[in-house]
Amino acid sequence: MTLLSLPGSELLDGGQDPATAQGSTLVEPDDQQIARFERIVSDQALHRAELEDS
Repeated sequence: MTLLSLPGSELLDGGQDPATAQGSTLVEPDDQQIARFERIVSDQALHRAELEDS
């Protein structure tokens, strides 16, 4: 990130706590959002398995 002059390298290398970064917001997903994510990931895994079996 530093090589590309992109912001956020200190967040990736553990040099700064993301919760203290300027403009950061903590987002906690609710149960419905988690279920939706799990369903999408599961569907993608099934599609990947079908493609690998072909």
